[in-house]
Amino acid sequence: IPLIYTHHNSVLGKGRYIYSFFNKIVSQYIGISRVCSTILTKAGAKKVETIFNGVNIQNLLVKEKYTFNNISIRAISVGGLIKQKNFVLLINALNFLFLRRLDLRKKFLLQIAGEGPQKKELQVLIESLGLSENIHLLGNRSDIPRLLYDSDIFIMSSDWEGLPISLLEAITTGLPVIVTDVGGCREVVESCGAGLVVNPGDSAKLSEAIEYMIDNPQEAQKMAASARQNSHKFSIEKAAEKHINLYDK
Repeated sequence: IPLIYTHHNSVLGKGRYIYSFFNKIVSQYIGISRVCSTILTKAGAKKVETIFNGVNIQNLLVKEKYTFNNISIRAISVGGLIKQKNFVLLINALNFLFLRRLDLRKKFLLQIAGEGPQKKELQVLIESLGLSENIHLLGNRSDIPRLLYDSDIFIMSSDWEGLPISLLEAITTGLPVIVTDVGGCREVVESCGAGLVVNPGDSAKLSEAIEYMIDNPQEAQKMAASARQNSHKFSIEKAAEKHINLYDK
């Protein structure tokens, strides 16, 4: 029976030398982004193919028209409250922004949907910086499509990723995005013309990107329109078709 191995992250969970053993039993490797495929190849994996993650548009609320104003700005971030997602970086980036721009304090809200072991630590940091009015930890939510639809910007501050579903859902919803350059995030954002990419771990650059998006609503609207028009590249139908074609081989 053919064995297929799919790699979902931009870091290797096991030592790279294990792939010389895997090659004896694995018929085909799949990377969910080109970055994941490159990592597999460098680790010695043979027969690697890239099949991007996909999302089901039927499960989402798509913005037919995106309107953005800087009177009231609502940002959304989705993910587990764990080290990988680096919400500490995002909180500090917003603190830097508000120190520069006192005018934004009264009109910017970030909602973070997700649970995890860092929740208490993040809440303490938020309160210590006096940002309780600006950053809300929502916990686990079953209404992510509605939260995305009601937001103006999607932000992701991860230290590593493969190709996050939350990013694909945000783009499919029709949101402009700001993401760190990890995993396949740059591939997706640039191919869809959907937003801004910053270096991981750089709170200053993340802060500047958020400020740029707020100060340039026309650019944000262009990114949102481009995201909506190009998100079909990452549909669940395309992903399924490529997987089925691979299995047929």
